[in-house]
Amino acid sequence: GAGIGVPGLLDSRTQTIQTSPNIPCLKGVNLRAALSSRVSSPIVVENDANAGTCGEFLCGAAKGAKTMIYLTLGTGLGGGLMFDGRIFHGSAGYAGEAGHTTIDPAGRLCACGSRGCLETYVSSAGILETAREISSTLAVYDTVESLHRAAIDGDGLAIASFERAGQQLGVGCANLMNLL
Repeated sequence: GAGIGVPGLLDSRTQTIQTSPNIPCLKGVNLRAALSSRVSSPIVVENDANAGTCGEFLCGAAKGAKTMIYLTLGTGLGGGLMFDGRIFHGSAGYAGEAGHTTIDPAGRLCACGSRGCLETYVSSAGILETAREISSTLAVYDTVESLHRAAIDGDGLAIASFERAGQQLGVGCANLMNLL
């Protein structure tokens, strides 16, 4: 078979990608239907964070756990929930989207259309935006990788950008722990 992890909201009933903030061209696409004529094996399409959750549950650090939260951090912030050994999709397949929990109602505009989503502060683009807010002299750092190298080299402003992201991620994780 073929397994596809999709970054975005996948409607579990229709298998259609409702939105993919970091890959907008996927909006409205049913990947299983689009690929079924080209692939003779069964195809499973799942939200990328849910796929990662299953991997950690079956083979990783959560092996043997019955309940877990999985977060994936990079271009965005994804999340997956496992309850009693099963992925929790919610009523339409959107459960676990930790990156789109609000930590500042008046905060940054998110690609999902909401304001103050956790993802807008802790993703790679969010950390760069924080650096720009702290100091315009950080404009030389055009990627989160260059900002990371500067932090490793002791650049105080670059370090502060990651510290702020870490604090915000900590708030988000504490909220998840309290909720669950």
